[in-house]
Parts: sequence; structure tokens; C-alpha cells
Amino acid sequence: MSQPYAVVLGPPAAGKSTQARRLADEFDVELVDVGEVLRANEAMETEFGTPAEYIERGELVPDPVTNEVVGEVLTGTEGAVLDGYPRTLGQAAFLDGIAELDVAVFLDASEETVLARATSRRVCEECGEEYRVPPDASVAGLVPSDTPEAEGECDECGATLVRPDDATPAFVEDLLAEYRAETAEVVEFYRQRGLLTEVDAEQSPDEVWRDVRDAVASQV
Repeated sequence: MSQPYAVVLGPPAAGKSTQARRLADEFDVELVDVGEVLRANEAMETEFGTPAEYIERGELVPDPVTNEVVGEVLTGTEGAVLDGYPRTLGQAAFLDGIAELDVAVFLDASEETVLARATSRRVCEECGEEYRVPPDASVAGLVPSDTPEAEGECDECGATLVRPDDATPAFVEDLLAEYRAETAEVVEFYRQRGLLTEVDAEQSPDEVWRDVRDAVASQV
């Protein structure tokens, strides 16, 4: 099986991390989750400082630093799936110079679905188990098995479920604004280059995976 270079794009809560992980396993290539990569290389010295300097201040790591870290991670690879990168046109241009991309998979979901999914997250305040609430069939892509058996209570330890800070409507709206301002341009960049494959991310996770796998397999 060929080893592709693929990126997974889409709005927040579209399921990028889940599908990127499955792709990396399916095609036996490295998964480059940019958040994890930056944390794992936070002490890496670049011309513009270390990732840690920005992470500790709660700031986005700027493109030149992110690019250098990603470039180092990709050195010597024969294929990879990138999640969370490229996020900007500058990052897309940098990636274009260091890897021959086979496909950009765009997980397409409406902002209404994104908001409903992202704000449905609840976390057990004791054991950290994650859930989705409420079990609302109108929220596309939510899996009923992810919901707690008793409302507001962890199935594992019985402790209270709380909404994490990154699942509040205000936080998600900020993510969507950032996506519209920057990452939507990356989607168009790949569309114009003929590398974009769109997948309906409002299906069930398994249906999305079927389409994602087939889209990548058809390009390698």
C-alpha cells in the first residue's frame, strides 16, 4: 500500500483528529498532530524563539516557528497525515515546498452542527471521562453511545459531569471566527490546485471514515 502525504482540514468539531488518526493507522504513516508536535518540541530553538515561549503565554505559535518544527518532524518521512496543519496560507506554502501532497481532505460541516457538537462535550470532574450531551438525534454525527446513562453523571465513577472551558458557546464562536479568517483560505488554496476532496462530515463517524479512506486510497 502506498504511503500518502495527506492533510485533514475542516472547521472545529468536524472530526479531524479522529479521521486523521484512522488514516495514519490505515496507511501506516506518521500522524503529525500539530498541537502534540509543538508540545513535544516546545524547547526547540528557532530564529523566532521556542514554541514554549508562546505556549506558556497562551498564544498561537507563529507560522515561522510552527513551520520549522513541522519541517523537522517531516524530515525523512515517506508519508504522513497532518492534523491541524496547515492552518494558514503561509503554512500551506511552506508545506508545498517540503512535501509532495497527495490529497487534502476537507471535512465539511455546517456552523450550526459544529456549534452543537462542540458545546455538547462534558467531562467527569473526577476521572476525566468524556461524554456528549444531550443525546439529541438532531445533532448530526453524534453517537448515542457517547452519552451518559444518567444525566449529568459519569458512568465510570458516578461523579458530576462539567462543561469544559473550551466547550462554551463563546469559545467555539471564537474558533469559528478564526477558522473563517484563516483556514477557509487554505481550503480554497487546495481546491484551486486540484488536491481537495470534500467529505460530508455530518454523517456518522464510520460513514465519514469510509468516504475519507476511499478518497485517500483513490489518490495514491
